[in-house]
Amino acid sequence: YIQEREGIDKFFIVGCGIGMAERKGIDLFVDIYFQLKKIRQDFIMYWIGTFEETLEFIQLKERIQNEKDIQILGFIENPISLIYVSYLFIFPSR
Repeated sequence: YIQEREGIDKFFIVGCGIGMAERKGIDLFVDIYFQLKKIRQDFIMYWIGTFEETLEFIQLKERIQNEKDIQILGFIENPISLIYVSYLFIFPSR
């Protein structure tokens, strides 16, 4: 993942959450990705954290598996460093 913003040529968006996927709104994060993709191509989205391998989470990962500009990173050592260099931090939750 990106360590610093300098040299990034795309609008960099980060989301974060662990626990229950439906409660933390990762599906909303993915929906935002597909809506934004309709109007612009110069962005990337990373989700920090992961969830239990429920059917819904597996289907969500399958939905984005061929998308190059969105990734679920899982747990990372220092999430604040990634959040700090993002242009936008999205924290969807229900």
